[in-house]
Amino acid sequence: MTQAARPERLDWVDTARGIGILLVVYGHALRGHVTSGQFDPSWHADLQDSVIYAFHMPLFFFLAGLFAKRSLTKGAQIFVREKAVTLVYPYFLWSIVSVGLGSLAAGAVNSAVDGGMLLVLWRTPVYQYWFLYALVICQLVTLITRGNPWITGLLCVISAFDVRFSGFNMLTVFVSFYIYFGAGILIAPYLSEIHEKRRAIAAAATLAAILFLASFFISDIFHERFLVLGRAVTGIVATVGVAMLCAPWSRWLAVLGAASMAIYVLHTIFSAGLRIGLRTSGYSNDLVALILGALIGIFGPLAIWALARRYGALPWLGLGAQPRIPREQVA
Repeated sequence: MTQAARPERLDWVDTARGIGILLVVYGHALRGHVTSGQFDPSWHADLQDSVIYAFHMPLFFFLAGLFAKRSLTKGAQIFVREKAVTLVYPYFLWSIVSVGLGSLAAGAVNSAVDGGMLLVLWRTPVYQYWFLYALVICQLVTLITRGNPWITGLLCVISAFDVRFSGFNMLTVFVSFYIYFGAGILIAPYLSEIHEKRRAIAAAATLAAILFLASFFISDIFHERFLVLGRAVTGIVATVGVAMLCAPWSRWLAVLGAASMAIYVLHTIFSAGLRIGLRTSGYSNDLVALILGALIGIFGPLAIWALARRYGALPWLGLGAQPRIPREQVA
């Protein structure tokens, strides 16, 4: 891999993260408004929800897997310390903050909040923070196996089946999503070659997008687990293809990708706060409320991220590591 190719490759990864985090925020805003009765489900809400949730979290597992093995080259001790700072600490910090805020807004939030949730965070995640918990398990498996391709491949095969575990739901979640994380580990050595074949990627992305959308109209003919995997894979390929093609001119998406941790842990606080405020004031335009909820879910956390980044406080606030894009790109 040449030095010239490296920044571009990172650009498309951040761009893909940017696309993914937009879908995360919009998907959560949509669900929040539907659950609260502030958005009419007949406006194709179910279809939007199905499309978004079919692949946006598998995408993040895949992107994380691309760099998992490379992180090991720094040594096991540094690897553990980095994951503790960038995953474990944000998980506990923002879970506690979110439960605390939910308790203060009891009666106004969509889901019941119990302070006892804090006592079981070690095994039962709250809200969207399940992703950080599952990603920690994926990273620990990588540390134990050293990212061995044969073991990773075997774990991916096991993950392809709908395995359930009683008593520890997060183990079921880990197994279900590991196939995407493991795929990232297995594909990582070929990133340079993939980067050089953008036309082929564009064709694959187009085909993947067509197959992805078609799956929602012919779903009855597939086994459920096969359908889940197929939608996730085609959605990932389509997103990666789009990210590779538009990375050179979509710097704003790369900025969102660099800030994706901050947006992920903070967006529901902003979106839910706006939703509660609009409901309290009697505002009734559900479409505008949804759009505003999604926008504040992006730009509120982004503003905090930019401020924390300026003063070197990102790790302390559990908002991610130093981004890979130059500061002057952040407007």
